[in-house]
Amino acid sequence: MAEPQQNHSENSKKEKSQEGKKQDKHGKHDFPNPKEMFKPEYVYGESNYHELIDRIKRYTGYIAKRITSHQLRNIFNKVKKVKQPEELWKMEVQLAYLAGRNEANKDFRIFVDVLTNLIRNANSLERLSKFQEFLTAIVAYHKYNEKLP
Repeated sequence: MAEPQQNHSENSKKEKSQEGKKQDKHGKHDFPNPKEMFKPEYVYGESNYHELIDRIKRYTGYIAKRITSHQLRNIFNKVKKVKQPEELWKMEVQLAYLAGRNEANKDFRIFVDVLTNLIRNANSLERLSKFQEFLTAIVAYHKYNEKLP
């Protein structure tokens, strides 16, 4: 006997339970969506430093084979030269260009979306500094994870 088909409300419940989860190429949910993991209020707020580092480690473990070191270093080298939050708007434009050039790489586009959201909320020197520290940690743990099998 065939199983009954799920109705629309059951499908909707399933979708909501998976909301905020990132899917790998096989459709498996393996970690929360980076847009949720790295919301401005979390990165710039009074969050637990060690928990933020754990999130970065987990995320960079996923992107290590999907985003190149060169792409990250390219962004990082520009960001570390920024002295005032107002200068970050130029980075947002450059990130949009990079995402356009890498349109087939959805993980890179999601990463650019995360950075763009953080840039738009980096409205003080303290937040600029936290953004630079965040990107430093991304680059460092990406390099670490890139070398793992």
